[in-house]
Amino acid sequence: MARQYKVKGTNTYLIWAIVLALICIWAIKDGWFPSPSKIARHGSPDSPNLADHFYAFNHALAYLSGVGSLVCAIVHNFVK
Repeated sequence: MARQYKVKGTNTYLIWAIVLALICIWAIKDGWFPSPSKIARHGSPDSPNLADHFYAFNHALAYLSGVGSLVCAIVHNFVK
C-alpha cells in the first residue's frame, strides 16, 4: 500500500511578490512621475540637483523590486 503525504503549500512567495510589486509601482511613480513638491525639493527628473540621488535611487529600486517581484511570482508557481 502506497503512502499518501499531504504537504501544505505556502503563500509566502505570493505575499512577497505583491509587496515588491507595490514597492516597484511606488518607486516608478516617485522616480519618473514625481509630484510638484518632490520636483521643488529634488529638481526636475531631467536635471536633478547635483548632490541629490533621489531619482537614481528610485530608478534602481524600481528595477530591483520589479525583478524581485517576478522571481517571487515564479517561485510561488513552483512551490504552491
